[in-house]
Amino acid sequence: MENILSASAFLGALGGLWWYLQKHEAHWSAKDGYRFTCRVHVVAEKGSTPSRWREARATITPDGLVQLRVRGMVKSQISGDWKMTGVVPDPPKGRNLYLLRQTEQLLLRVPSKSVCVSRLDALLRTPNEPPH
Repeated sequence: MENILSASAFLGALGGLWWYLQKHEAHWSAKDGYRFTCRVHVVAEKGSTPSRWREARATITPDGLVQLRVRGMVKSQISGDWKMTGVVPDPPKGRNLYLLRQTEQLLLRVPSKSVCVSRLDALLRTPNEPPH
């Protein structure tokens, strides 16, 4: 009986940890909102998603582009300068999704309460003016 209780407590703790990690992802943003971490992934032309969500470091450049660097040892097609093209109208609760374009289309995901959200929204309002 003791083993069953300890096993169910362990599985309950694992379930709680899994729920917490799904609900809260690691995020950092500079006080000015121009540098931040985010999740990104490539969207194929037909709307399918060929890649998984990857963690990246982002910087909003003076000319209004979003410069991305994928974290980790793997170099990918995601690294580089991307132009903001839109926002997803109905994102998941607590998150904002932005569309970026270079040669391909990319989704950028940040928490809704992040400081960088106002900077990213400003890129959409004034696409011809630099953000600084």
